[in-house]
Amino acid sequence: MVDDELNLLNLMSTFLKSQGYEVVTASDGYGGFAAFVASKPDLVILDYQMPAGTGGSVLERIRSTDRGALLPVILLSSLPTFQVEMNILLDKTHLHFMQKPADFAVLQALLAQLTT
Repeated sequence: MVDDELNLLNLMSTFLKSQGYEVVTASDGYGGFAAFVASKPDLVILDYQMPAGTGGSVLERIRSTDRGALLPVILLSSLPTFQVEMNILLDKTHLHFMQKPADFAVLQALLAQLTT
């Protein structure tokens, strides 16, 4: 889970742990990619707008790796979907978009779908 909004990062991390997921967090794009490399996750939840490496640039770096090419990614943003860079959304393979603030019921259903 990568998000620069620390309150949201902590809230989401607590929710994910309560659902039985092991969670690794980072608060910026550079830390997020480093955490991806170090922890080899089964799924990434990534904020779109962040300092020190946007969600789009982190997603590109993840997708450029063998492990990350087909990894499910949930992209979070407070921006409306149409404002997110089109080059990111053109390839929707294993990419899911959620509007902030995250609806935990929707997130729980999506996680169940992606992790089964």
